[in-house]
Amino acid sequence: MRKTRRTVTIQDVAKTAGVSVSTVSRVLNGKVDVASETQDRIRSVIDDLGYTTNLAARSMRSFKKNMVGLIMPDIAYPFAIEAFSTDAPIVSIDPLMSDPNYPSVHATNYQGATDAMNYLLGLGHTRIGFISGRAELESSNRRLKGYRDAIEKAGLPIDEKLIASGDYTTETGAKCAHELLTGDNPPSAIFASNDQAAMGVFQVAHEMGIRIPEDLSVIGFDNIMESKYMRLTTVDQFISEMGFVATQMLIKLINGETLDSQTYKMQTQLVIRNSCQEFIGNE
Repeated sequence: MRKTRRTVTIQDVAKTAGVSVSTVSRVLNGKVDVASETQDRIRSVIDDLGYTTNLAARSMRSFKKNMVGLIMPDIAYPFAIEAFSTDAPIVSIDPLMSDPNYPSVHATNYQGATDAMNYLLGLGHTRIGFISGRAELESSNRRLKGYRDAIEKAGLPIDEKLIASGDYTTETGAKCAHELLTGDNPPSAIFASNDQAAMGVFQVAHEMGIRIPEDLSVIGFDNIMESKYMRLTTVDQFISEMGFVATQMLIKLINGETLDSQTYKMQTQLVIRNSCQEFIGNE
């Protein structure tokens, strides 16, 4: 006869770890008044026994569902904000505007774009193509402004033919790259406003027999997992950390706590890999 596996209880964890049930409970609830060695031992036992907390039971006792919803990507649209901000606490990542009237987390997009451009300019590139993102997003507008300002500060004229309108997708990134690279005077470098658009540049460059970085330097924005394997130079906006910060902000709102600030700005960082090279030649 087949045996039914017994559910591991918090009492089992406490007994195995040699501590009280209340101590295990405090560790599970993130309390910091338990010695670190004891916390490590309890977590190790939890992993070994495969213990999981019963959220359903908790919800029935406390009348809280202990669940947080995630809406993406249309949270950027006004109707979505209007619909959800009136029903429950909400925190937006990469909001429609830089200073919305609801809590938000966004990266220092302008600074990140400026850092990317200054890096390319420092390598000697003067004809730098740009693939923009979704026009309705503040992040896209800030990155475009960073591109434009860096060009002007370098004393170079802005060539509107070097700016292609994208939407943060690989497919459109490829179309933009083809447009830029088949022009009369193609750029020696392309700054794609996100890594997915940069992937489109890689695809078109391969199809056209253009070598990266020997013939074309490419830089992206986001530092998604794929960019590491592509050896793509990019701007890290620490997406996972943004999600963590947003979740912490949301939990505070749910618990009725006051936020230190309505807007959290995640500092970006340039990540240099192998997709850019010093320009040698006449532009």
